[in-house]
Amino acid sequence: MCLWSRRATVGGLSAMHLYHQELPAPTTVDIVLPHGSRVRAPDWVRVREQPEVRAACHLRDVRCLVPEAALLDAWHRESVGIGRDLVYRALWLRVCTPRQLARALAAAPRVSGRRDLARLLAHFEAGATSPLEVMARREVFVGRRFGEFEWQAELAIAGRLRRPDMLHRRARLVVELDGRRYHSGDDAAARDRTRDIELAAAGFTTLRFDFQELRRRPDWCRAVVLRAVEARL
Repeated sequence: MCLWSRRATVGGLSAMHLYHQELPAPTTVDIVLPHGSRVRAPDWVRVREQPEVRAACHLRDVRCLVPEAALLDAWHRESVGIGRDLVYRALWLRVCTPRQLARALAAAPRVSGRRDLARLLAHFEAGATSPLEVMARREVFVGRRFGEFEWQAELAIAGRLRRPDMLHRRARLVVELDGRRYHSGDDAAARDRTRDIELAAAGFTTLRFDFQELRRRPDWCRAVVLRAVEARL
C-alpha cells in the first residue's frame, strides 16, 4: 500500500491491527487520503477522504493515524455492532484511553453513530473503572432481572470500605469484573483472594468474570448470576 500511494495514511481496522495484533486483521487495507485525491484504488484498498490528516505517526515505517484517531476511523467505517466490540477490545488492550478517544470524537466534524459512541464513553466520565464494566452495564447485565444490582456500591467489610463492581444486597452476592489486563500479577491476585475471603466471612458470595467470558459467553454469565441470586435468596 505504501508503494501504491505515498500520500496515504493507514487507518481503521488496518491501523488497529498494527497497533495490537490481538485485534482482528482486516481483509482490506483501510487508508485515508486528502479530499480531491481522485485515486482509483485496487480491490484490496478501502479509501476514505478527509480535508487533511494531521493526527498521524509512523509505525514500523508505515504512516498511520494515531491510535485514538484510527479507532474512531474504524468506528466510522464499520457497522455499529462491529465498531462497539472493537472499542471495548481496544480500550481493554490499552491501545488508547477512553479520554483520548473522547477528545478525538469531540474534534471530529462528522462521525457515523456519534451519539452511540458518546453514550458509551459517558460511562467512563460517570466513574466506570474499566471497559469491561462498561460492556457489562450496556451489553450483558441489563434488563429488569438485574435491576436490583447496585454498581460500585460501598460495602463495609472487616472495618474497610469495599466497592464491588456489582452488589445484590438482599442475596448478599458480589460480582467482580476483572481479568489479566486490569488485574494481573501475584500481588493483585493475592489482594483479590483476600478480598473474597473477607467477603465470604461476612456472608457474601463472590462471582468473578473476565473480559473474554463476558464477550464470548454473555448468556452463560447472565444465567450463572441469576442462578446464584435465586440460590442465595
